[in-house]
Amino acid sequence: MIVEQHGPYVWRTAFRLLSDREEASDCYQETFLKAVEYSNKQEITNWTGLLKRIATSRALDRLRRRYRNRDENLNNSEAVLTREPAPDEPMQQQEWMDRFRQVLAELPDRQAEVFWLSEVETLEHKEIAEQLGATAQQVATWLHRAKQKLRQLLVERGFVGEVKS
Repeated sequence: MIVEQHGPYVWRTAFRLLSDREEASDCYQETFLKAVEYSNKQEITNWTGLLKRIATSRALDRLRRRYRNRDENLNNSEAVLTREPAPDEPMQQQEWMDRFRQVLAELPDRQAEVFWLSEVETLEHKEIAEQLGATAQQVATWLHRAKQKLRQLLVERGFVGEVKS
């Protein structure tokens, strides 16, 4: 019943972050397994929030591993060919999302989780706070810091031009 009811948005959450069917499928399964563990320890009053949080957390962990492995492979190869897009060449959405996922994976856990839950999953600060065992003010602080760090990382890597606050 819970998988039928909540499965579609768990899948969307995992797939939007990972953009890879195999990894999203693994994340989907891990999410429901972790939710069962939680439900064995305590009563779940907000399945939607819990499942979005778990899916986001699991997907971010997978992203971090993906980019860590990619960086290790790049460091271990003798020659790496890279192509910088020409200034007038429009950046494809997929390429930009991949770059965005990469910098999102570099944020501290709470900041990345709060950013995704707030800005992509569009959960209210109060709902995120309940799921994290925090206050809405802490969520707002983590979100602010996440946005600052994302902006900084995107600019440092040349993914976007200087952004004025």
